[in-house]
Amino acid sequence: MFKVAQIITAATLVLTLLGCANTPEVEDRDYSGQIIRIYTPDVEQFFYRNYGNFILDQFPGLEIDLIVANDQLKGEERMKEILDASPDLVVSYLPDFDDMARESHLTDLRTLLGEDEFDPSLYADDMIRLMSREGSLYGLSPRVNVFGIFYNKDLLDRKSVSYPTAGMTWHEFLQTLAYLDDGELVAFETNSSPSHLLMGIASTNQWTIIDYRNQEVVLNKSDWLEAIDRIVSLYQSKAIVSLGGNAGKLFLEGKSLFTDAPLSLVDKLNEAQEPIEWGFIPEPVGEENRSESRSVYADRVFSIPVQSENKELSSEIIEAVMSEDGAIYIDGSHTVPNVSTLETHNNDYHGANLELFWQQSMSVPQSILSKTTFSEKFIEEFYVGLEGYLQAAIRNEITPEECYTSIEELVRTAYEKEIQGRN
Repeated sequence: MFKVAQIITAATLVLTLLGCANTPEVEDRDYSGQIIRIYTPDVEQFFYRNYGNFILDQFPGLEIDLIVANDQLKGEERMKEILDASPDLVVSYLPDFDDMARESHLTDLRTLLGEDEFDPSLYADDMIRLMSREGSLYGLSPRVNVFGIFYNKDLLDRKSVSYPTAGMTWHEFLQTLAYLDDGELVAFETNSSPSHLLMGIASTNQWTIIDYRNQEVVLNKSDWLEAIDRIVSLYQSKAIVSLGGNAGKLFLEGKSLFTDAPLSLVDKLNEAQEPIEWGFIPEPVGEENRSESRSVYADRVFSIPVQSENKELSSEIIEAVMSEDGAIYIDGSHTVPNVSTLETHNNDYHGANLELFWQQSMSVPQSILSKTTFSEKFIEEFYVGLEGYLQAAIRNEITPEECYTSIEELVRTAYEKEIQGRN
């Protein structure tokens, strides 16, 4: 059951919550006595730090009735929770927004936002595309997450290796890592486990694992085996090292050539006692479509339910968070993510040029193990088994060929259970 936060006034928040940021001067307006019901997946403090403080600053006297989501709910249960809560304004993750838009539960913002107040051409094209359905605009995302590959220019210069470029495929990137695997330095320090690295490659290339028409497993052995063989070999030689949440540590120490990390690593690099000459590019792309990577992700989506009883005020709030003032707040609020979708603010982050990232399609491709297609139980069992087989291969307990065979059988068994569960 969702939790309803206590109604909090702007004055109370200024005194009690951290993360307040200076915001631009606002017109002399008074919203005293008005209450807006907002649904959010964030805990109260994060919501106010990221958006709430700015909203209250822009709408003096406004009170927010904050509805905090039950983080255990997903899919249809999450959508039911939103509808039952009857919020005026919804702040959600992209999958929940997609569900609401698909079921026609959201208002077309073009009917509420006048052309004088909102010009879609001023924002990242892909963000507008993600939020639109058949000519209707059902949501807007003020900021994005940016994730990519950092590389150490000094170390690559020392090895006389050219810098990597945007648009390289996973095959090309893994080949580069193998070439640089000399035992001297870690070639690639990653946030990913072997299983997530393999599935990232599979999803980027949109490899098929199930033929839904014939309901059978159809892994392309040559593709999967080549990737498994390369990953296992690079992990065995320690050319790839997984440090989980500590990824970037070796890179900051000048001990790794590459690392995959969120944009926030830029701040640590700028503050490092030992300066590093570095570059930042989008993650590797698929073989078939080099314009698609998994590097820019929509963050929270603002939308207005059809049943909202306060559409006008809700649309004013969306205009505010999407405005120039909103972008300035994002730039200076030290929150993560902190890249605005407003084009005048989205190409540079503290010295990191992001133009190459915006040339890639946004939030694509989706995982081949989509939660809209497979149950969470199937996905969990698959990843546990996949990681176990890859680790066994890395320890030389099984060969890459045996690892592939085990993965194929894992998919077949798990899918048979999935089908039985649906019947």
